[in-house]
Amino acid sequence: MFQIRQLWLVLALSLLLCASPALTIGGEQSSPDKKTAAIPIADLKRLAPVDFETEILPILKNNCLACHNQTKAKADLILETPQTILKGGESGPAVVPGQSAESLLLKVASHQEKPTMPPKDNKANAA
Repeated sequence: MFQIRQLWLVLALSLLLCASPALTIGGEQSSPDKKTAAIPIADLKRLAPVDFETEILPILKNNCLACHNQTKAKADLILETPQTILKGGESGPAVVPGQSAESLLLKVASHQEKPTMPPKDNKANAA
């Protein structure tokens, strides 16, 4: 149960920065290619646990699940449940519970690492 709560917090921080890049606290990081700056990551203080169904899943549906679902799992990554997110894909686990800065999902969603997600000009029109 504790690991799932940590996963939800990592996901919330990872995905909220994609949905609301204006909620920034801290310094801006530059991406490795210097063409596009990384999206600054908000340092959020939460009083209540993250709810996957209402806070995380809607963001995943709008930006990720068109390509990372059970039917069409690009890079073998399925982002439909906390369990499949923990399992990860061909690049390994998508998140590292308790170590959000090390989570691949956070790194690619915030454009710290390539391939940045969602890809520019994607067919699903994900932002």
